[in-house]
Amino acid sequence: MLTRTPPLTRGTLFASLGVLSFSFSFPATAWALHLVALFAWHRPALYEAAVRRDAVHALEHASFLLTALLFWRPLLAPRRRARLGFGGALLYLFGAAMASTLLGAFITVA
Repeated sequence: MLTRTPPLTRGTLFASLGVLSFSFSFPATAWALHLVALFAWHRPALYEAAVRRDAVHALEHASFLLTALLFWRPLLAPRRRARLGFGGALLYLFGAAMASTLLGAFITVA
């Protein structure tokens, strides 16, 4: 059965990775992924797991780094066409700041 499946070529692998990275680079997707990671890791169960286990703590920081890179890409992209305009960037950052403020309020009253 395996002999009949077409071999995975380098071109198809890179093409599929390109589609995946392209879909994650949409500003709304990157924004949502970053905030989901931020809110998820501040849930008590995940936070405690990260405090107690080094591997989970490393995973937490890796997810913060990867989602932060995706988050900042639409603002700092080297090509002007890939960047958000001034108004879009302002709304993008303001929305993330408000969501982070909401997280801080939840932590404060918890």
